Amino acid sequence: MYNEYRNKQVAQATVASDRYISVVDANGKYSYRNSDYSCHDDKKVMVSLPAANSVPSALASAQIDFRIEPGSIDVLDYPCLDMLFTNGTGSNATMNSLALSIQRLDVVSASGNVLHSILGQELHLSNQFLNKDTYDALCIDMGTTTAYAQAVTATADAATLNLVQPIFPFFKAAKLYIGGMKGAIILRFYFNASTYTVVTGAAMTLTSAALILVGKQLKESAKAAIRDVWLSPNIPLRLAHLTIDRITSTQTLTAGQIVNLPLNGLSGLCAFLIITVRIASTALTTAPIAYLPLGTIDVKANNGNSLCGSYARTARMRHIQSAILFANASNATGAEIIPFCADPVSAWSRGENSGYAVLTSNESLQFVCPAAITTVSHIITVMAYNYTDLVSFNGVLSDARN
Repeated sequence: MYNEYRNKQVAQATVASDRYISVVDANGKYSYRNSDYSCHDDKKVMVSLPAANSVPSALASAQIDFRIEPGSIDVLDYPCLDMLFTNGTGSNATMNSLALSIQRLDVVSASGNVLHSILGQELHLSNQFLNKDTYDALCIDMGTTTAYAQAVTATADAATLNLVQPIFPFFKAAKLYIGGMKGAIILRFYFNASTYTVVTGAAMTLTSAALILVGKQLKESAKAAIRDVWLSPNIPLRLAHLTIDRITSTQTLTAGQIVNLPLNGLSGLCAFLIITVRIASTALTTAPIAYLPLGTIDVKANNGNSLCGSYARTARMRHIQSAILFANASNATGAEIIPFCADPVSAWSRGENSGYAVLTSNESLQFVCPAAITTVSHIITVMAYNYTDLVSFNGVLSDARN
């Protein structure tokens, strides 16, 4: 049978096309290369930007802006907040990680519209989307531990502390072409009060602050092609990413209590929910992050049907699912995640849609409080990560949801 098909030239292997491809070299001539060869017309670069306003000597309750002007870099993969502190307090001092020192980060367009907003807690929780090796390698730079907690290493008097916080949310997915923007975008950082930044001792002096842009420099031919897309007056460019809607509720919780929390205000195509429960008295202090692991969790539609597949998810199954989906040990934080998509990491890093639940603000979260809980006031926070687009129309940026 095989020889019969060969004689008919059906399913006959073509060695050249299977193993090689034809390419045009720099001199304009054709040549063959192996079929898995690829070439990217760009160069990896880093650019340092100073603060757009004066850098305060104290980080607590400060606001620091950075302006990313067109031409600062070609393609922005992600920015990093780079800060240097000097201890001039006369004794040892320790401070929180940069992510947990940040109250909020707003990404503001040239016209003043907020394109994206992320809270410090959400920036800290974004570490769970990194694979274990990457996160472990970044810990010392961010001021965190491999157990996803803030580090409290003391800085001696007259010594310095350098902390760098990569800003992956929004930017990793959007991959902004900075040269295609009409006007600058501003990264506006608001920082928490000293009660949330100083762990021990007194506040250290903020010596310098910079924003490091990590991305690519393109050749002129590539820039011309991508510029035409970004500056098209006829066809809008839509860059997929996740936006975060959030609600909070303060309640006194007891062991075994069944909590039914309406998800009022959460609407859209939701990739996943992140749920945190913290003791209210320590939520706005530098006490170590301690999220309360919950019992069974379910998300109910207005008609009472489960959005989780008619299966209220147990702690054990959530642990298994988290380990498989994220390839790390971030479930040790106690923060709960309810994914509706098949690949939450790709949704977060590329805006890839692999499934969703439709939230209409009429749903509710139901969970059981564990036995190991102190009967005190707790802050419950629910974060809905919804699919959305950053829209560029003729170089003007806007959020599709606004």
